[in-house]
Amino acid sequence: MSSVTFTARGADTAPSDRAVHGPVANGHAASAMGWFSLALGAAEVLAPRGLARAVGLELNPTLFKLLGAREIATGVGLLTQSRRTKWLWARVAGDLMDLAVLAASPLRNERGARTKLMAATAGVLAVTAVDAALSVRYAVKGGVGRIRRTPHEELVNFLSDMYSVEQQALAQMVSAPDIARDATLAEDFRRHYTETEQQADLVRERLEAHGGSPSTIKDAVMKLGGKGFLLFARVMPETTGRLVVHAYSYEAMEWAGYEMLSRFAQRAGDFETVQVAKFVGDQERAMMKRLERGFETAEQVSHAEISNDEIGDHIIIHLAEVHAFESQSIQLLEKSQSIAGNAILSSIYQHTLRVIREHSKRVEMRLEALDTSSSKLMDGALAAGGLNWGLFFQAQADTPAKLIAFVYAVLHLEIGGYELLKRTATRADDRDTKHLCEEIIAEKRAIAELLVDGFDSATEATLIALQA
Repeated sequence: MSSVTFTARGADTAPSDRAVHGPVANGHAASAMGWFSLALGAAEVLAPRGLARAVGLELNPTLFKLLGAREIATGVGLLTQSRRTKWLWARVAGDLMDLAVLAASPLRNERGARTKLMAATAGVLAVTAVDAALSVRYAVKGGVGRIRRTPHEELVNFLSDMYSVEQQALAQMVSAPDIARDATLAEDFRRHYTETEQQADLVRERLEAHGGSPSTIKDAVMKLGGKGFLLFARVMPETTGRLVVHAYSYEAMEWAGYEMLSRFAQRAGDFETVQVAKFVGDQERAMMKRLERGFETAEQVSHAEISNDEIGDHIIIHLAEVHAFESQSIQLLEKSQSIAGNAILSSIYQHTLRVIREHSKRVEMRLEALDTSSSKLMDGALAAGGLNWGLFFQAQADTPAKLIAFVYAVLHLEIGGYELLKRTATRADDRDTKHLCEEIIAEKRAIAELLVDGFDSATEATLIALQA
C-alpha cells in the first residue's frame, strides 16, 4: 500500500523555464492537429473497413472515405496556410460530424463492439476539446502575440471562463434528469440545474461589473461540449452510473475553478467576487456530496437487469474501465510536470504520477487474478485523450491554474469509478476487489487534498507567467 505523505511547501516558486505558452504553444499544437488530421484521414481512405471494425460499428466504406477526405483537406490547410482559424473550426465541425456518425450507426454483431464504441467516442470527445480550445484561442488572439495580463485582467478572463463553464453545465444538466433512470437522482439534477442558472447569473453580473462580457465563441463551444457529454452517456451501457460519475467529476472541476477564481479576486482586491465564488463553490461542493450519496443508487440502477451469475463479468468490465482511467491520468500527469508552472506544482504532479502508476499496477494484478487483462483498446483511446489534454493546456495563457483544477477533476472521475466498482464488488461478494477499491479511494482522496494545498501556488505561478 503506497504512502501519500508529501510536503511541497518551501520549494522554489519561480516559474519553470520548461513551460511553454503563447504563440509557440499555439503553433505547435495546431501543427500537431494538422498531422493528426492527415494520419487519420489517410487511414479512413485506405482502410475504411478495418477502422469500422476498430470502432465496433457497421459503417458504409464510402462514408468513411468521405470523412477521410475531409480530414486530409483540413490537415493540409492547417499545415500550409498561415491563417489557421477557419481550418481549426473546420476540425471542430468535423469532430461533431464524427460524434453524430458514432451515435447513429448500428453496432457490429460481435463481442466487444460496445467497448470499442465507448473507446472511440471517448477519443473523439478528447480531440474535440483540443480543437475547440485552439479554435477559440486563434479566434480571440489571432494566434499571434504573447498574452500578458494584470491581476485584474486575469480576473476578468477567469470570470468569462467560469461563465462558459456554467453554460456547459446547463447544457449537460438540461437532459440529465431524463436519462438518470431514478427519481431521486433526477430530482438532484433538476435542483442543481436551478442552482446553476443562478450561478451563471451571479458570475455574469461580476463579469459585467468589471466592464467585461461573455464570450459568444467560448460559450458556444462549451455548450457543444455539454451536448457531446450527454451523447457519450446515452451511447454507453449502464448510463446512470456513467452519468453520475462524470457529473461528479465535473462538479469537482467547477469547485476547483471557483477556488481559483476566489484567489484571483483576492489578489485583484475584488471582495464581492470572492463572496460570489465562495457561495457558488459551496453549492458545487453540496452537489458533489449529493452525487456521492447517489453512488449506491447509480450502481443498483445500472445493474438492475444483471443476474447474480453475470455480475462477476461486470466486475472485470469495470476493473478494465478504471484501469483505462488510470492510463489517461498517467499520460496527462507525464505532460503536466513540464507545464506545471513552478517547482512546487511539478513536485505535486510527480508524486501524483508515482501513486497513479502504482494504482494502475494493482488493478492489473487484480485483473490477472481474475484470469483476464485490461482493455488495451480502451486504454489506448483514453491515454491518447490524456496527451490531447496536454496540448489543450499548452495552448492556455493561464496553464497552472486551469491545469490543477482539471487534474483535480480527473482524480474525482477515478474516485467515482472506484466507488461504483466497490459497490459492484460488494454485490458480488468479491472481497479482494472491494478492499482494493477502498485502499485506492483513500489514497486518491489524500492526493486531492494535496492538490488543494497547491491552489495558492498555482495562482501565483499563473500571475507571474502572465506578467513576465
